[in-house]
Parts: sequence; C-alpha cells; structure tokens
Amino acid sequence: MSSFHIHCWLYYYFIIRLTYSESLSVLPSYDHTPRRTNHFPGLFIFGYGNVGSAICRNILFPTTDLSAPSTSYPAFTHIYASARSINNIPLESPTGITFVSITDTAQLESCLSTSSHILITIPPMMNENIPLNTNLTHNSYKDAILDSDISNMIPSSSWIGFLSTTGVYGNHDNEWVDESNTTIQGGVGGGTVTKAHAFLDVEQRWKKKAMSIHATLRIFRCAGIYGNHASALHTILKTGFHEDPKSQVLTSRIHIQDVARAILTSMNQYNRDTHRDIDMLSSQLGSEENYDIYNLSDDEPASRYDVFTYASTLLLSQGWVLPTRNATTITVTTNTTLVKTSERQKRRLQESKRVMNKKMKDQLLGNQGLTYKTYREGLLSILQYIRHQSIS
Repeated sequence: MSSFHIHCWLYYYFIIRLTYSESLSVLPSYDHTPRRTNHFPGLFIFGYGNVGSAICRNILFPTTDLSAPSTSYPAFTHIYASARSINNIPLESPTGITFVSITDTAQLESCLSTSSHILITIPPMMNENIPLNTNLTHNSYKDAILDSDISNMIPSSSWIGFLSTTGVYGNHDNEWVDESNTTIQGGVGGGTVTKAHAFLDVEQRWKKKAMSIHATLRIFRCAGIYGNHASALHTILKTGFHEDPKSQVLTSRIHIQDVARAILTSMNQYNRDTHRDIDMLSSQLGSEENYDIYNLSDDEPASRYDVFTYASTLLLSQGWVLPTRNATTITVTTNTTLVKTSERQKRRLQESKRVMNKKMKDQLLGNQGLTYKTYREGLLSILQYIRHQSIS
C-alpha cells in the first residue's frame, strides 16, 4: 500500500468516520411550497449551463434553504433561456422554461421586451488566433451579447447580472482580496491577453452599457464553481488523483447552490427596493450607485491538494476503486494552440489568493449564511448525490 493510501486511511479513521454519519443533513431536501416575496414579469438567462439551470431549478422547485423565512427570492411569470439553436436545448430541462435560439432575432427581441431581469452567464470567447503576448483589444475576444445586435435589445431600467471570475484579481501571494482590491494589470493598452483580462474588460463594458440604459448592474465574481455534476470527486473518478503535495497555492471555490442563492437574492432585492422607495431608486438610475460587485466564494480557501486528498478519502471510505494516474510534469507554454490549457495551468502554479466573501454574506445571504461553508460540506453532499444516482 502506498504512502498516499495510508495517509488517506488514517485521515478517514480520525476525521471522516466522525463526520460522515452527519452528511445526510447536509443535502438539502425539496420543499415545493414556495415563500416568495416579489413577482416579476420575466427573467432571461443568456447561457443555460450549470449556473443557469441551477437558477431555474431553484425558482421552479425551491429547496428548503431557499424557502426558509430568512431568504427571499423572486417569482417570474416567464423564464426564458438562450440556446445556440433548437438542437442545443437540454433534454432534461424542467417545464416552465421557454428556450430561445440566440440566432432568432425576432423571438429574442419579443422575449427581452417582457423581461425585467437579465442574467448573462456566457463567458467572453477568446480569439484563438491571437497569441498570448498580444495587447488586448476588442478583437482579442468576442462577447456574445455586447458584440452583437442583442446589445440593443436589452430593456432599459432592468436588472442585469453578469457572471465574472475572481481570476480578475490575479496573484496576491495567498493574501485576502475583497471587491476593492486591485485587479490584474495589462489588457487594453498593454500587457498580455488572458481570459481574465477579457472578463475584466467585459465588466467595464457592461457598466457603461447599464448606465446608458438606466439599468441596475450586479457583477458576480465567482470563485471555482463546483456541484453535483462537476467536482473533485468527479475528476478523481474519471482520471484518478494527481496533485502536487508541495503546492501551497490557495484557491477559493463555491458550491453552485450558494451561487444560485446569492444571485436570486440580488434579483429579489431589486424588486423590493423598487416598491419600497421608487423615487429614491429613480434618482440613482444610470449612476455609480446602481452598480455593484460581489465576490462569490465559500469560507475556506484551500490548496487543490487538500481538496483532492479529502475527496479521495471520502471515495475510499465508501469502497470506491479509484483509477490510477501516472505523474506528469506540468509545463507552462505560450503556444497559441495551447492557450486554454496553459492559462489554467499557469493560474494554478502562479496565482494564489484568498477570496473574501463578507459582502456576499452580509448583503445577499443574511443570517442564514452559506449552505456549504467549506469544500468538506459540499463534497459530502455531492457524494450522497453520486451514491443515490448510482443506486437508482
């Protein structure tokens, strides 16, 4: 037995056995009796991926953590979601969502005209023909909304939410960062092209757009998002465990359910504020005061090695046979054809920070706080989901 397996079993006997019996209480149960405080005409989600589908599920089938008295969230007469084409509509999508092809201009315009809330989850698409050492311009990437005619269809005085990334902060040598911290340098006018630069540029462009149409803008800078369909558990079951134990690079993450809760609360606050003091809100439209940024992350930044060790221990404790994976040497390259891989590897090797979530907890989650405070609670919950899926 390898030293790694011995380490995992020791960790299991001293830690996992004490906590696993309580893991059932971590998994939220469903409550189909919603307690909504505000009702709006329409929600349009650009990009029906993991976050978009989580938002829709929680609106249509609220879980206990969302329908608790301390949490309020909006209801919508219509929910629209974009798809590249009718063929891209997910097969297991819940009823109650109208899918719209992003190329159907007439239907897009009609649905957007009745939408009070717009959520953009589509990331900027990098131009693969642009080398990494090129100065960032709008030709270096394309934004699906701002760089198309759809931009002119966004209704005025609406709530706009844009999913960004905590990658815009760059490296802070394991120090804490909040929404006021400096962001990465370079980009427009100098520096190198990375997807984080593109996200930061899109943030600024949405800010200008929102002010021009008197809209409320909320930027959600998300840490690494994981959930029932993508996590360290899934990675290990697919490719095995291989993380450098010497790496002390700290990263932050957040369970997708807490992402959904924070965003839905923000949506609901916009409606609540409108009814509470519409004259005050009107005076703020198009101003800096109607723009805000939130870091979305859990309470405990950790190294990938620690997270994957815990995930491996959970799986071994439940009798899973893990695939083996040979050790490989990571080489950071600037080859244009390896832009995606090298960017991710470079961040993991060279960028470390601890993302502060106080603003999110104070203003969006309230007394209830995070459902999954650390990766431990989150992975325990996901393991329950995986076991249930494998049995059913």
